[in-house]
Amino acid sequence: MSARPENSSPFRLPFSTVLAAAAVLALASVVAINLMGSWAGLVVAVVLIILIHAALLYALRASHSTTGQVRDHNFELCPTCYYDLRRSAPAGPCPECGRDYDKSALPALWTRILQGDPPPPAA
Repeated sequence: MSARPENSSPFRLPFSTVLAAAAVLALASVVAINLMGSWAGLVVAVVLIILIHAALLYALRASHSTTGQVRDHNFELCPTCYYDLRRSAPAGPCPECGRDYDKSALPALWTRILQGDPPPPAA
């Protein structure tokens, strides 16, 4: 059975993408306030500000949950299927998905993945 970390998703947006979206929403809210200058502009701005906060909370929660799970497992998770490799051999194929792994290389690989780089394709 796969040990996929809680609250993780195979579709993860890079943190920089979410921050860029939040910045665009913030700019749109300022423009909405300046252009409309009425209650409608204020309502649009409030909705956009709520969306900004939701995007930032999503990014922080997703980042924290995956990072925390990887660190809790001492970086010994398969980068493809998140299988817990702590009780597995030091190197070999993942018992869940078959991807080759080397436990000595996993910390560096997970560090790159958590910084937003996609995992290298399985050989």
